Amino acid sequence: MEPQEQIEQKENNVKKPSAISTPAAIITAGVIIAAALIFKGGGTKTISNIKDQQKIAPTEKVSLRENDYVRGDISKAEVVVIEYSDSDCPFCERFHTTMKDLLSQYGTKVAWAYRYFPLSIHPNANNEAIALECVGSLGGNDAFWKYLDEVISITVSPEKSKATLSSVANGIGIDKNLFESCIANPDIAKKITDQSTEAQSLGAQGTPYSIAINKKGEQEVIPGALPIEQLKPIIDRLLK
Repeated sequence: MEPQEQIEQKENNVKKPSAISTPAAIITAGVIIAAALIFKGGGTKTISNIKDQQKIAPTEKVSLRENDYVRGDISKAEVVVIEYSDSDCPFCERFHTTMKDLLSQYGTKVAWAYRYFPLSIHPNANNEAIALECVGSLGGNDAFWKYLDEVISITVSPEKSKATLSSVANGIGIDKNLFESCIANPDIAKKITDQSTEAQSLGAQGTPYSIAINKKGEQEVIPGALPIEQLKPIIDRLLK
């Protein structure tokens, strides 16, 4: 596992114009936010001795919301992982697979919620976040996760254009016209910006950034794209 590293400058050189228009004020806010942070790639340091892992608390308490997109049975879950993520981030793609494996191993004991934290250095991140929110708002929770599974799996694609994002949404049953109308809605873009700001207020400096919470209200940060052998001790502590 490679050490967590600062995003290389060369990633900025491949940035392309957004395919989905966003209100200028929101774009400006996003640029200011991005400039205020030194983002990291979302990887993590390999810990040779899992017992040496340090417990990290978020800077503020976070809780699940009724409108969160949740994978798993929240009525039975003893731990919920709230992930702030960027679907155009390769580290997030890796962690996405890890989280699916985690839910498979822990069954109903763990649930997984997804929130948006698109980074400006990833050319398609904000467009994808808007598209994801539109699919969720139009098709519901199951459609959201199905769409996320497909969109994040093509992270390394050089360009996920408006047409591509629309085509994938249509392929899972989302009406094309409603989708096109939704992605132009400034309220959708504002939700993305609000969740990104929230992630930063909780201590996030890169993606993925996740917080695991148990029924007692105990909270622990999952720093970056931890592999499952380093993720499980965090979950196990919170299950006790």
